[in-house]
Amino acid sequence: TAAKTGQTNPGATVYVKSISATTANATNNNQSAASGSVALSYQSKLGDTVSVLDFMTVAQIADVHARTSTIDDSSAIQAAINSIPNGGTIFFPAGLYDITTQLSNITTKGLFIKGAGIDATTITSPNTTINLIPFNATGYQGISDLSITFSGVQTAGYAIGVTGVRNFTLNRIKIEKAFKGIYISGGVIQYYTDVEIINTVQSTGVGIFITGLGNDQFLKNIVMDN
Repeated sequence: TAAKTGQTNPGATVYVKSISATTANATNNNQSAASGSVALSYQSKLGDTVSVLDFMTVAQIADVHARTSTIDDSSAIQAAINSIPNGGTIFFPAGLYDITTQLSNITTKGLFIKGAGIDATTITSPNTTINLIPFNATGYQGISDLSITFSGVQTAGYAIGVTGVRNFTLNRIKIEKAFKGIYISGGVIQYYTDVEIINTVQSTGVGIFITGLGNDQFLKNIVMDN
């Protein structure tokens, strides 16, 4: 069946195919017309990228869009991460997201977090000791295109942690008011590019903290004030 959706430009009507629960199963395939492409189930194809908004209540979504940060989004974000155990991209559309409760270590191989752009997508936390985004996997993870800030005065913890990850990428990230901006422990073949870390905690704050045994860790275009 065809369902009418919003217009992309004046005078245009766009139709999309609606997919029922029985259609989107492992026996129905979606395949690109490109040569060499592989047929995937609709469930697998739609799982390539997951929006955190899909796991939020109406009130949470309104709070994100209003950028008021009055509702904890931790459980919704954790559910989004848990929904792709075989890897994929977790997309954070523009807005302000609150992580008050500690997330579990992100151990999924091939999991990437992507925002809509620095300052467009912002993640914040009032938790003064939180390890905000803790990557910890055998390989292939990354994060890009978002900002992180803290509403309290941090006494411990980090904004982004990378523990033992092989093949990790971090691009176009802004971090403010962290105790440790980026915590790196071990791992190999890691790329950190176009990063701004500012207003870290005075005297005790660290922009990038590197510990443990690791090699081939590349940092480029990094701006820090501490």
